[in-house]
Amino acid sequence: MNWTVRRLTGYNERRLALPNHLSRTVASLEILLATTLALLFLGNKSLWLDETYSITIARDWPNIWAIMLRYEASMWFYYTLLHFWLKIGESEFIVRGLSVVFAVATIPVVYALGTRLLGSRVGMLAGLLLPLNAFFIRYAQEARSYSLLVFLTMLSSYFFVRGVERPSWKHWASYVISIILAMYTHFFGALMLIAHVTSLVFLRQRKIPWKVLAISGVAAVLLLLPLAIFQPLGIGQPTWVQSPEVDDIIRLFVALAGDSRKLLLVYLILCFVALGFAATRPLRAKPSPKIWRYAFLVTWLLVPVVIAFAASFLLRPIFVSRYLIICLPPFVLLAATGLSNISRRWIFAVTLIILLILSGQSLLRWYVDYQKENWRDATAFVLSEAQPGDAVLFYAYFVRNSFEYYLGRSGAPDDFLRLMELASGRYALGGGGLQPDPDLELLERLPDKHTRVWLVLSHDQFPHLGRDMQSRLIQSSLERKYTVTQERGFKGVRVLLYQKAFLGSK
Repeated sequence: MNWTVRRLTGYNERRLALPNHLSRTVASLEILLATTLALLFLGNKSLWLDETYSITIARDWPNIWAIMLRYEASMWFYYTLLHFWLKIGESEFIVRGLSVVFAVATIPVVYALGTRLLGSRVGMLAGLLLPLNAFFIRYAQEARSYSLLVFLTMLSSYFFVRGVERPSWKHWASYVISIILAMYTHFFGALMLIAHVTSLVFLRQRKIPWKVLAISGVAAVLLLLPLAIFQPLGIGQPTWVQSPEVDDIIRLFVALAGDSRKLLLVYLILCFVALGFAATRPLRAKPSPKIWRYAFLVTWLLVPVVIAFAASFLLRPIFVSRYLIICLPPFVLLAATGLSNISRRWIFAVTLIILLILSGQSLLRWYVDYQKENWRDATAFVLSEAQPGDAVLFYAYFVRNSFEYYLGRSGAPDDFLRLMELASGRYALGGGGLQPDPDLELLERLPDKHTRVWLVLSHDQFPHLGRDMQSRLIQSSLERKYTVTQERGFKGVRVLLYQKAFLGSK
């Protein structure tokens, strides 16, 4: 089988290297490409719930530590950086710009890691494929921590490889800092640490730098104590995630390939080619390449997926595609390795052209078609039709953050609308906790003070949390005293206007 792969591709290891001046030029062009694609249409789409949640937390500096330590300590590093970034401005373009910075910074790191592991040609191809990946660009254009997480996991992986192959205190200190910051950016950063350690199984015992590894491990544990104390497993983690199925693993890899099954097929073929060469390399002429480098990429790709899937059944559901964006770089690096091993020019050219066309189509779908929630137009509609004194109710209760963001940017007077809490009490900021029951007494009192009431619905269809029943309960309660006079649907948002019944009606 591997002989067939080598014969098909015309493999020639001496042709994998690129001249230094060409490597630098290509790296610069790839950084420019990543910058262009990440900035393209950056402010065109409305912010969605999680993005406005990021802004809400980052704005509230006096309470930011209490909020994060109680509910989302695992995103501490991102929220802290975003707080200072918001000094520049709070438009969609600027808020998302922080993620763009880290996405662009990831390109030279993936180039450097690919070059160190498997040659400059692999680094060059990985540096091209990553910014063309729609999954990468999607989170490069989102005001959440995922772009920063990818950058830090890439950086930690680079220093881990340097530390293993050329042990030094500088490399291991850099590794500890970057992996700890990754964990304080998102709790899935911990899976990277496990993947790194797992890869050492494939390294000869005498090659493992036990001393610096042990010291680095102790330092990491000490630095992680605040996270373990203030946010142990289960606290502040999402309750909306449901137990995964095998199909969810397939959907994950479709997403990693750029949300395209055709791209996934090409990626898998290239990974097969890369691993096929890795399996036969020890049988060829010396010097024998280090198989650990391939094992490192494979464990990085698979270990987080396996752990997240197993933990979803043993502990609580945590299998979410965007959390597993940490597996994107090794997937791209393995595909780049397979592509770099194709030295028959026509096969290489055809494969690269297919990758570019499919990646371009996937990116175009992201830019043109994809949008999670259109809070910008939903808020604008309410403001265009609202009258002074109108009340606005929100369900689920935490989607108020998104409406308030666009309300604040509209220039409308603070007292133009009365935004009301629909929950029966004060609850945690965000959607991390169980959904509270609506305040039915408030709904009964509304007609005494408000002739018109707007109901803004979003994230209200989660049957396993009971939100769908609560949403219907709220609507039926309002319909006893009001009549629906307007209803508009926007992407991910539904707006209803309830008007008090005319005199003589019940």
